[in-house]
Amino acid sequence: MDPFTIGSTLLGLGFAAVVWWLSRREARGWRRAADALGLARGPESLSLDGQFDGCRVVARSGADSQGNAEVIVRPEAPLPAGLAFGPEGWVQSVLKAVTGADVTTGDRRFDDAVMMIGDPPLVLAALDPANRRLVRRLVAEGVVLDGGELRLRGRRVRGRVLAETVRALVRACRALSIDPAQIPDRLAERVRRDPLPDVRRRALDLLLARLPDAPQTTAALDAALRDRDPALRLSAARHLDADRDPDGAAEAPLRALAADAAVDRRVREDALDLYIDRFGPRRASPLLVELLADDALGGGAASRLARTGRAEALPALRAHLSRGDVGARAECAVAVGKLGDARDPTLEVALLPLLDTPALRVPAAEALARVGTGRSIEALLPLTEGLLTGGDVKAAAQRALDAIRARRGDGQGIGGLSVASGGEAGRLAVIEADGGALSPGEHPIPDEEAP
Repeated sequence: MDPFTIGSTLLGLGFAAVVWWLSRREARGWRRAADALGLARGPESLSLDGQFDGCRVVARSGADSQGNAEVIVRPEAPLPAGLAFGPEGWVQSVLKAVTGADVTTGDRRFDDAVMMIGDPPLVLAALDPANRRLVRRLVAEGVVLDGGELRLRGRRVRGRVLAETVRALVRACRALSIDPAQIPDRLAERVRRDPLPDVRRRALDLLLARLPDAPQTTAALDAALRDRDPALRLSAARHLDADRDPDGAAEAPLRALAADAAVDRRVREDALDLYIDRFGPRRASPLLVELLADDALGGGAASRLARTGRAEALPALRAHLSRGDVGARAECAVAVGKLGDARDPTLEVALLPLLDTPALRVPAAEALARVGTGRSIEALLPLTEGLLTGGDVKAAAQRALDAIRARRGDGQGIGGLSVASGGEAGRLAVIEADGGALSPGEHPIPDEEAP
């Protein structure tokens, strides 16, 4: 026999030996799984059948034309109708977007990996953090839930891990076999204890939507109002209307949210608006005054003070005309213009320096239109002309001048010329105004001599 034939024969024998050894090891794994789970082995060496921990378990090799093994687990008590899950592929993503059938839990990793179908409160009640991890791992291994049973088919069904695979499938079945009467308590538990804020918010939303009057919902709202997540505290406060919160328990959390510089700005602004709406402008005024010094909300506080019409905030607004960024100072100027009037000269004094800052000229001029007096005219006149002065500034300055003159009742202001009345034409007159104005002259302008 030539060397090539000998080598091929030995290689074939070695391969056959490896296959035989693997087959024996696989069969040994199935026998050990049967013994560990108390399942009966079928007529074929690689098949199991029986009951384990309240579930019917069937496992067999050669379940398809490719020889893949399969494990099926069905609980004795039927799973909730319509409950199903599988991998979140691109097809499932399209179906989810079109039909909206996928249940979202708020757990981003779970929702991105698992296509979950069923009643949302039941699903979230069943899936605590440990169960979400379990289902996500099973789906990654190829497990699907359909028709009330869990199935795994393919290369991952191996004798050496078969017992653990069956136990994991049974745990998933038991986790999903939830008594509907337990749903309110389970959802309230998610609100109180789930580590992910989006899951806590989702659980609270489901309680409010499906069980608004349940005592568990009231308890969950109370817990959410003290939650470490600002958005969840805001959501809870938003749902605590006067009927649910007659004692005003949401007031302190809302104030704290609005005043906390570490919280997202949008959440703070929403909390501030909700506070004003819920407890009124008078209660909100001290908080708004406090927030004038806030780097993020100073301008927003000023604009809200202007809308609420709380004139007692004018001293604070006046003080902040010279503080903070340009945007906040502009809002303070607008608020001063809306809340103040010319009877308080300190407002005009505080506004006039703003005319030296280009970005503040329009709001300052608009405020002076309401609170300005004769001393503002000299500062405003140069802003009504000039090639380098913007049209919006010119218009605002002119409106302010017109308003001040109208308020003074002189129609022209200092230095305005008019023709004196009284029968003798040609007299020069300067309208009487503040300090140093000329009155109609006593001596007429002489007529030119005729040539």
